[in-house]
Amino acid sequence: MGCAAGDRGPLRVYPVTLEGRLVAMILMLLGIGLFSAITATATSYLLSTRPHEGGAAGGLVEGLARLTELREQGSLTDEEFTRAKQRLLR
Repeated sequence: MGCAAGDRGPLRVYPVTLEGRLVAMILMLLGIGLFSAITATATSYLLSTRPHEGGAAGGLVEGLARLTELREQGSLTDEEFTRAKQRLLR
């Protein structure tokens, strides 16, 4: 793998051969991928540990209200409403 160093100013080292450039490209892509994976993992952890707004009781009330609304619209029969309500209350 060949490298070129600058004659003037600060030392600049960069690949000049095809193989060197390919290795550099692969290393950069792997570095970007690793950084992205670490960032995604940290973000996922932070979002999963955040308390849910409204809690379980809020979701229960909203679910029952939605089921009642669907039954009143005629989208659910009384039997379907009862089964869905039982599933929600479990």
